[in-house]
Amino acid sequence: MTAAREQRAWAGRRVLIMGLGTKDGGVGAAKFFASRGAHVVVTDRAPAAELRTSLRALAGLPIRYRLGTHAAEDFRQAEVVIRNVGIPRDHPLLTLARKHGAVVHAPIGVLALEAGRPWIGITGSKGKSLTTSLVAQLLGGDAAGIVEAGNNCVSPLRVLDRAARGVFELSSWQLAELGSLSVSPRIACMVSFFADHQDFYPGLAPYFADKAQIAKHQRAGDTLVVPLAPWTASLPGNAPRFFFGRGEPSRDGCFEYDAQIWWRENERTERIAPLDHLPKPLRDPHHRLLLLAALACGKRAGVTTRTLAERIPSLSGLPHRMERCGRRGEVAFINDSAATTPESTALALKAVSGRVVLIAGGGGAKERSYAELARFLWSRASGVVVFSEDEVGRQLRALAPRGFPLRVCGRRRMNDAVAAAVDLLGPAGGTVLLSPGCKGGPTFRDMYERGDLFRAAAS
Repeated sequence: MTAAREQRAWAGRRVLIMGLGTKDGGVGAAKFFASRGAHVVVTDRAPAAELRTSLRALAGLPIRYRLGTHAAEDFRQAEVVIRNVGIPRDHPLLTLARKHGAVVHAPIGVLALEAGRPWIGITGSKGKSLTTSLVAQLLGGDAAGIVEAGNNCVSPLRVLDRAARGVFELSSWQLAELGSLSVSPRIACMVSFFADHQDFYPGLAPYFADKAQIAKHQRAGDTLVVPLAPWTASLPGNAPRFFFGRGEPSRDGCFEYDAQIWWRENERTERIAPLDHLPKPLRDPHHRLLLLAALACGKRAGVTTRTLAERIPSLSGLPHRMERCGRRGEVAFINDSAATTPESTALALKAVSGRVVLIAGGGGAKERSYAELARFLWSRASGVVVFSEDEVGRQLRALAPRGFPLRVCGRRRMNDAVAAAVDLLGPAGGTVLLSPGCKGGPTFRDMYERGDLFRAAAS
């Protein structure tokens, strides 16, 4: 759609943004529609005081606000409702809006309607944020007109604002939205799958079905990048598959073998780079796998092997994902606040060598059991620190063997948690690892605040 047609498509229409939030999703949507001449109303159940950062970003735009509550009249009057993807599609107010003739979309759906199929989309139960960032860096980043957007707190509509090419991190909810439009990315990558969001989904099967939308509507000329894992056989779609993993390259894809990274396609194998060229943030085993996935996406997007090799040494990691926060004497600190499942915490523990004390919990447990993590934890960690009034802490306290070093800190008391972890390590030192195994709310505002507080306490 041309800019002129896009302007006419929204000018004068009554657009209701449901869910402003504190990240870019609501802000980006409000800016997009206001800039295109729509009559924009923003509604959020949070009061203005909690949304001040987002409101500042929208200052001066012709937007009407309904904060601290939702009003049925706004939904009856809207022609278009843009919902935060975390709001269920069958929310009663959305049903009311449809009854009165409104169409309901999420921002990723608007992107698909305006620009067609996303170029590159990445999902997974763990690792999608870092993989998205690595792909964007390998493609040349901002200098090459690449925008990272989607579930990484950047509105997908920013891609339309900048007439750029997008690399999208896609949550299961965003994929459900694309699936409702029969849309999958041209280059799709699913880096992992295990149980998550079981407080939202009634079981594992519907969660997988939403994730599988990333491949379901692909075409024969598209690309699907997946790990060497049995669950990938259940993914639908007609696109050729490129794999990533460890071992001698015997299938199309990107592989770590004999201390080198290799690319194989059409029975031709070429070396990309030696493992000792990797920057420090990407040297742990889990991050190396994600780099393989990103390299596969880069190759299929047309980046040459030589260019990929040149860009690898300058790649950077992301905050809150095995982020090394420095040292204090003999103690190192690692911020892995983005580990929101027990499986993610287990991966983090496996990646840390030597003595380690884990800080776990500090948020909602997503209806998960921590029994399997606990069995591994007692043999791996030198101690555990948990928070009171916290489901993860409650489970780990109940499962801890007699005499295991475990401390309980007050709700939100991150300074106390870090001090207790350092004390448990003792003079010999080691690593304090924040890897909570749960989402950030309601104990903290979100996983980002939790990680920021850890970083501050570690400094």
